[in-house]
Amino acid sequence: MRFWTAALLLFMVSWIPPVSAEDADATEIALRETPQALYERTIANYPEDLQFSSRAQLQQQAKALRLDPQQLIDNMMLLVRLNLDIQVKKTHKQTTARQLLDQLQLVVQSDYEKAALLNLEGRYQGRVKQDYNTTIALDNQALSLLQDNNDPRALILKFVIYEDLGTVNLMTKKSQAALNNLTQLREVAYRLRSDYLLAEAETKLGKFFRAQDKLNQALQHYTEAYRLASKTNKPYQKAILQLNLAKLYRDLEQWDDALNYTQQAIDSFKKLNFDAYLSSSMTVIATVYAKQGQWNKAIDYYLNAQQIDARQQNFTAQGLNFHNLGEAYFKLGNTENALDYLHQANKIFRERHSNHYLVYNELLIAQVANANHTWELVLDHAQKAEALAQQLKLDAELAGALGYQINAYKAKGDDKAVVALQDRLLALKQSQIEQRQTQQQGHNSGEINVQQLTLKVTQLQQQNRRQQEMLNTRDYFVAATLLLSVLIGSYCLYLLHAKNQRKRQLEIAQQLNSTDPLTALPGFRDFCSKMHHHSSALALLAVRHDLNADLMRGHYQTSRQQQILLHKLHHLTKAQVYSIRPGLYGLIFNEQINAKELQQRLGELTLDKQPVLTDFGFIPQPLLADTDVQLPAEILYETLQLALAASLSLTSDESHYVALSVLDFTPSGIFTNPLYLQLEKSIERGFIRVETNANKSEIQWPIPVMSIVSEYRDVI
Repeated sequence: MRFWTAALLLFMVSWIPPVSAEDADATEIALRETPQALYERTIANYPEDLQFSSRAQLQQQAKALRLDPQQLIDNMMLLVRLNLDIQVKKTHKQTTARQLLDQLQLVVQSDYEKAALLNLEGRYQGRVKQDYNTTIALDNQALSLLQDNNDPRALILKFVIYEDLGTVNLMTKKSQAALNNLTQLREVAYRLRSDYLLAEAETKLGKFFRAQDKLNQALQHYTEAYRLASKTNKPYQKAILQLNLAKLYRDLEQWDDALNYTQQAIDSFKKLNFDAYLSSSMTVIATVYAKQGQWNKAIDYYLNAQQIDARQQNFTAQGLNFHNLGEAYFKLGNTENALDYLHQANKIFRERHSNHYLVYNELLIAQVANANHTWELVLDHAQKAEALAQQLKLDAELAGALGYQINAYKAKGDDKAVVALQDRLLALKQSQIEQRQTQQQGHNSGEINVQQLTLKVTQLQQQNRRQQEMLNTRDYFVAATLLLSVLIGSYCLYLLHAKNQRKRQLEIAQQLNSTDPLTALPGFRDFCSKMHHHSSALALLAVRHDLNADLMRGHYQTSRQQQILLHKLHHLTKAQVYSIRPGLYGLIFNEQINAKELQQRLGELTLDKQPVLTDFGFIPQPLLADTDVQLPAEILYETLQLALAASLSLTSDESHYVALSVLDFTPSGIFTNPLYLQLEKSIERGFIRVETNANKSEIQWPIPVMSIVSEYRDVI
């Protein structure tokens, strides 16, 4: 009997379930969401003037204070992290963290405790001393100690370590290592089955791909993070996501969305009293204006960010603000102020050994000095930037440093130094070209649009869910006395929801109807619908060699090139650009422009650094002198087709255009079907003026539109 009793007790002890992942990540979530409150709770239960030199002494003191020794060690480790957290407000945080680390060195025993201490020491070296190589080495040692440990506490620690490694490797431009760390970070989050930590991992991956300029992939990860964060509904996590989405839309040049998400993030951080991130939000707004060339507005927001960072004593952030201010004043032509701010940034980056920021600051000083023709200053800072770029293995920055030195030596007449540097630069450029040929480039606009739509749907679903929860709570209290009213109200809400749903579906259908179904770019219907919206001119442009691109290169390559050319045309022409079909684009101008000026702008159009030959038909808006008569969009489009057909009939070795305009006395009746035949007669009679950059006599009008060449065409 005793045997079976002992066996049963042994079984019960051995079968005690392990700590669940939900319990293990509760502290981790609290540390991220409410670090100040967690610090105050932890420090309240931590004994003052705790002195010991071994684990045995710690256990004795803990026993005397009726504390759990293991919990005391865990609290010490937690206090180290909290003292290194920028959100925790207290004095002498770094000193306290160092003292706790030194005490922990005396008492850690298990592999888990040693790994946790290595991670904390690495975090201290990175945040306090900016010694990122030591951070990486210590975190890798910690991972080796946790290799075979998969209990919830160990998995949480692995999550923290992979997050730190991914962040530091990305900061120090070790892209592949960072991607490996962040991929492992997401795998650990999956194993923990924590929506909160999985959202954190997806956010980090989104940040990585944004840093690599892979914006469609970044949007995918941010969308997934937003979906997961909607389940947990944690305010800090949501605020960080809003800030990251603002940065992404800034990089996508969607300025309104960027400013909207930034304002949401600012409101969230103010509610949370997280002042440190207000600086980052101000910087995002500043860079939005900077990217649009509004440098004075950018300076205002950089100065706001600088004031916040000064109050927080965030020196690295102050250095970045000084760098940004230097760039802004340089763009405004105020090189004196620019150099003043850049030298302040240099001082901070050197003192804090932030070489990954210092290299860009040295390059910018060299650039400003180059503009001032102060060649000794150029050489001084370009050579420093060269050394840093070689140390950090940054080829593009190395090329820039060599270029500034070449300019300086040319100005000084040192031909020998110029030749030597040019040889190095040539070899470096060749190496970059070879590396670039092995990398995939470009973005899939269709995928970005889908992910944007998914993100917005997720936001709407979250809002609807919150509204429904509020309604359910209210119904719970009034159901006993107002059951009939609740039923009627619920039915009305159902009808309203159904109406809104149909309205959203209609809006989505209208949006899809206006886009090209193959490329998801603004298409033919959108072009025709907006011809009369305050337009000053219309053009139909063809890239001669791309008109059959969908058959010659396939759908994927054609769609990608169509997107690239559409964005370049928008940038060069300042017009609204629409994808009609492969190689064919519609342009709507809101500013006054003529065909000759448009041809000059298109002269800068390149693809893969090669000039692109174009033909376009052009008509002013309104086409008729009588502004009370508005021609249908179909008539305007067919008129553009005729002009483009005429342009395409000219020699193919250079770009051409054909512009059509009417005289004041031209009747509107000529713009009727069959339009080509009507336009033929009007050109012959002199009602329509033809303008081209080629010889008009060489134009071959579409058969049977123009069977003969009018002898009056040159006069017209």
